[in-house]
Amino acid sequence: MFLYRAYIAQRKYAVVMGDIKASSSTELQAIRLFAEYCSNEAKRDAVVAELDKKMAKSVDVANTTFLVMAASIYYHEMNSDAALRSLHQRERLECMAMTIKVLLS
Repeated sequence: MFLYRAYIAQRKYAVVMGDIKASSSTELQAIRLFAEYCSNEAKRDAVVAELDKKMAKSVDVANTTFLVMAASIYYHEMNSDAALRSLHQRERLECMAMTIKVLLS
């Protein structure tokens, strides 16, 4: 997971989307969703709509990666309320760090 997130930070979105398949774990699917969001501005609305559908359903709060990736997408969309809503369910260090980032912005 950290390797793919490092690829996203390096803007190597094609590597992430090429390696993570539909049969991959839910954590990796969340990272792929964020890579799709970052890679193509024309698809951003569709990715946000897909994320909204996933957030409307029952979210697995144990899946910290999904929560952080969802918050990251909402953060880039300047939707701090949705970002904070996705993070409030967990008290893991990474979730708290993202919460602080959103609050400071």
